[in-house]
Amino acid sequence: MFGQVELDFLHFLEGIRTPFLSKLAEIITFLGEETIIIVVAAIFYFIIDKKFGQKLIFTICGNVMANGITKNFAKIQRPFVTDPTLNPVRVETATGYSFPSGHTENAAGWLTVVAGWFRKKRAYAVACVLMLLIGFSRTFLGVHYPSDVVAGLLIGVLTALLFGWLFDKWENKFPAFAILIGLYTVFGVIFLISADPQFADYFKMFGFAAGYAAGYPFEKKFANFSNDVPLWKRIIRCAVGLGLALGIRFGLSALFGLISTDVVQIQLLLGMVRYFMISFFCIGLYPWLFTKVKF
Repeated sequence: MFGQVELDFLHFLEGIRTPFLSKLAEIITFLGEETIIIVVAAIFYFIIDKKFGQKLIFTICGNVMANGITKNFAKIQRPFVTDPTLNPVRVETATGYSFPSGHTENAAGWLTVVAGWFRKKRAYAVACVLMLLIGFSRTFLGVHYPSDVVAGLLIGVLTALLFGWLFDKWENKFPAFAILIGLYTVFGVIFLISADPQFADYFKMFGFAAGYAAGYPFEKKFANFSNDVPLWKRIIRCAVGLGLALGIRFGLSALFGLISTDVVQIQLLLGMVRYFMISFFCIGLYPWLFTKVKF
């Protein structure tokens, strides 16, 4: 009954779409996507506040883990799969299962943490408005149920607060990273046994989190770079790092694409390895390189 009410609401939204409104919703939904999250984290890490950038990345890893675990256990199909008469927009962003909304949860997570960095009521207000707009854009585009969005908002805020607290409490100790990677590993084994192609996003973030957990101490021991350098130098560091990350991402994707296999477990593990290498390089190895050349 409730599912049909939600589908009726999505059909209503589909009926009031216009090219302008659809494009506006696509722009808004972009704020919850991987690209913008990586750029925001890189700006903090390399330009504004290294320590906060590390915290932001840690909370993002925890947030996406919570989303993947929930999605992979719930296994709720997208609304346009349940009802083929629904015409979604930007369907290429609708990866994995439907509940909860990953875009909404990701946005709620990083916006909560960033608003906390500003510590201003205005920042929290802007963050809340953006969360709601991103969530609504997912229903407007027909790729999520309203219940997916509500759950994404709640889980996103709660996990951001939880993992932010863990980082602040145990940043320089083993437990924070042990909890993160331990949980990823436990559920990763479960998802690998019951392998499903729609688990791909979880394993990518598993690899990213593992790369971060390895890159964090590596950077601290061998690089320990500082943001206390001229702004132009920090901007160049960030831009080059993002460019190299993009190159590694697509280069490894092409390389691993040469491995022809129908074994889902291997596909999932290759995705995990690819994101591990991207994360470890950007967070640990790349800072070591630019400190070695004294840039």
